[in-house]
Parts: sequence; structure tokens; C-alpha cells
Amino acid sequence: MIRFIVLCKLLDHSEENVAQIREHIMSLEGKMSVLQHIEVGSNLLYGERSSDLAAIFDFNTMEDLHLFE
Repeated sequence: MIRFIVLCKLLDHSEENVAQIREHIMSLEGKMSVLQHIEVGSNLLYGERSSDLAAIFDFNTMEDLHLFE
């Protein structure tokens, strides 16, 4: 299994925007056969160095990851 992790800092940190982007990312699950699983978490600490979203994508092979990218 290949795990691809993406950390995002958003220009608009509002809860509404974060929720909208999270739902958009989660909507990818089931739409691409190469994508095995998605998890998306949002920031709980709100520190200066914190990311707003963390997305974790699981793939079976590197070739699947390259198709996704």
C-alpha cells in the first residue's frame, strides 16, 4: 500500500470554507478505481505553523498514485 499525505494551508480559514473543501476532497472516494481510501482531517490547534487540512490517500501501487496525480 502507498499512502500519500497532503497538508493544506488555506487563504480562507473559515469553518465553512474548510468544511466545503473537506467535502469536495471526500467526494473523490469511489470515483477513481485507483484510489482505495481517503481520510481528511481539519486543524484543531490553530497554531501559526498548523495546516488547515490534512488529506490521506491510499493506493495499491506507485502506478496508481501516478495516475491520480
